[in-house]
Amino acid sequence: SAAAPSAAAPSAALPQTLGLKGAETTPITVPDLRELPGAGAIWTHPAGYAEGAKFEAVPLTAVLDRAYGDRWRRADALLFTCADGYQPTLPLAVLEGADPWLLWGYDDQRPFEAAFTGKPHPVSLAPFALSWVIGPEADAKALPWPYQITGVELIRVADRFPALQPPKGASAQVELGSAVWRRECMKCHRLNGQGGAVGPELNQPVSVTTYWRPEWLRRWIRAPQTLRAGSPMPPVPLSDGDLDALLAYLTAMAPPPPAP
Repeated sequence: SAAAPSAAAPSAALPQTLGLKGAETTPITVPDLRELPGAGAIWTHPAGYAEGAKFEAVPLTAVLDRAYGDRWRRADALLFTCADGYQPTLPLAVLEGADPWLLWGYDDQRPFEAAFTGKPHPVSLAPFALSWVIGPEADAKALPWPYQITGVELIRVADRFPALQPPKGASAQVELGSAVWRRECMKCHRLNGQGGAVGPELNQPVSVTTYWRPEWLRRWIRAPQTLRAGSPMPPVPLSDGDLDALLAYLTAMAPPPPAP
């Protein structure tokens, strides 16, 4: 789900340098972050973590101000790249009522790892993780909680992911399904080669809508472990309307079925 952190085994140590594609500055290091406005220690309890803790952190907006100046405020979205293949996008409009923080370590100098609910071993968060201070008007389920962040990119979604755009003349339901895909699915899955790399490609060379019956595809999305024991995919609790729209979008994007 959108509120769940990315799933991966502990990673090897990565240099704590944040790549900022298209930025006006060089990549940012931890000493740089410590000099930014608002940097310090915060207590936070990110989604999926077994418990809250005190972290070294800086407001994400201060990082964006340093990297992009004022132009990030007129952009469409941010794209996070993570070492585990997780690739969530963050519509900048979501920042209304929510306060994102970039984390790079525990305040007490412990190793930067966390025990996630339901996971047997601690997971490395390095080099960076994202957490939120959420106002009452914000929807936590619409927020990404990535860790192992290696880069941030300022994007316009239609330009950055042209292969994910619905066909011309698509219905309102297909357009809604495209938005559901971007919010819920593309952080882990690719479609036409574009998206995350945690899960498999879903459209090439054959769409999942071609070889899965709709009732089983619906069940897979909502309760994958009921079909594949031990599946790493989390349940995606979509409403009936959003699920209908997602399947309509996937069907509209499907290439012609292969010859028998």
